[in-house]
Amino acid sequence: MYDINTIEGMNRAVEWTRETFEQIKDGGVWIVPRSGTIVTVHHNTRSVTINPGFLPDTSIKRVIEAMGWSVDD
Repeated sequence: MYDINTIEGMNRAVEWTRETFEQIKDGGVWIVPRSGTIVTVHHNTRSVTINPGFLPDTSIKRVIEAMGWSVDD
């Protein structure tokens, strides 16, 4: 896990998330194990839709926005 409150930690989290998104098809879903958050990836618009799971995690939104993508809740 990265400390996204540091520049280095955020950069690592952004890179990890970018690599994860590259494995997901447009319209595909990433279910974050630690929180159950459901992230639908829209490559064509560089956006995601987030449906909070059983343990809402605001860090996911912060990292995706740091990637330059938009987030719809």
